[in-house]
Amino acid sequence: MCVCAVLSSLAQHELTRQGNMMRNGDYLYKQQIPFVPAGERGENLIWECPTEVSSDRTYRRDCGVVEDSLVSIEHGSLYFYKIHSDSLMCTGFENRTTRMQSLLARCELTYPFSYGDSIFGYYAMRGLYGERLHMSMSGYSYTMADAKGRMVLGEDTLDNVLRVHRYGEYVQKVGKDALSMNISQEDSVKAVLERDTLNVKYEDVYRWYVWGYRYPVMESYESGRIRQGEKELLFATAFRYAPMDQAYDLPCDSVNEAIREQQTMPAPQEMQEEPFPIIMTARVTEDKTGLQLHYELQQTCSITFRVYDAASRMVGMLNKGQTQSGLYEEVLNFVSPPLGDAVVLQMKADEQEEITKISINRQ
Repeated sequence: MCVCAVLSSLAQHELTRQGNMMRNGDYLYKQQIPFVPAGERGENLIWECPTEVSSDRTYRRDCGVVEDSLVSIEHGSLYFYKIHSDSLMCTGFENRTTRMQSLLARCELTYPFSYGDSIFGYYAMRGLYGERLHMSMSGYSYTMADAKGRMVLGEDTLDNVLRVHRYGEYVQKVGKDALSMNISQEDSVKAVLERDTLNVKYEDVYRWYVWGYRYPVMESYESGRIRQGEKELLFATAFRYAPMDQAYDLPCDSVNEAIREQQTMPAPQEMQEEPFPIIMTARVTEDKTGLQLHYELQQTCSITFRVYDAASRMVGMLNKGQTQSGLYEEVLNFVSPPLGDAVVLQMKADEQEEITKISINRQ
């Protein structure tokens, strides 16, 4: 499930060519997980990566070099890229049924790429389907680093997460129509999209990057078609990449190793944060209409509790204001039934914040 909530400001995170571009010889594994909506955009968010898997099968991604192109191999397809200045351009792909080459390359990323940055451009490809049918694809792609925050991954919490969202619409032609189309200029691509409104398809991709790791830790993908301005979802899936696999399996990733080491170094004594003053035990009430809170407040401060569900909705809040130290027991009622199998409890004590995940027994 994906949970978003407000947090205090986190360190700036940007994708760089040295730290995040694919490299020859890299490989990593990903597991399919239940698809969930990406949630809202913005700063200081919380996401939860599902711990359950949708399939026992593990998928491998390999990165290599073929002639003058970088190649990513995954799901039985080869995706070809080239670096143009500081931009990563997709120049084509091929698999057992299709082979496509770009006429106008699609820009995947520019380096550096940080929160708020965006890329827009048109692209066009032409090739063969089944070794005999001509095929063309032409459309636009819009990519933006639209959110940053923190990710809950099982028992771990990952800071400095940057989400990159790529959305695109395109028209695909097969046969004589594909061969006759002139799609080598941006204006011609725009004309195709405006003319062939009944054949427009879309794809929506989100990737979550953690500062100090080269590749995403989670990604989601959905695709479909657009009919009379309405989207019809045809396919959706999501994957997670284990951060520790990236830490130990990628060869000689000195840039990210240095970042991770810096993050794990103890802060100077004068810079260490005060211990969080709330010691909390929380569980869902028997009728599942709220949370039963048992907590010890170790110092007098202003405290607030907020609860978020899997759809990024705040489903409950308890604002206690200035509260004396001591032991407390109370119920935080839900204003609406939470969606998903868990909720996130956000606790704020003066300027300090902490989060905890609480499972909901659906039986």
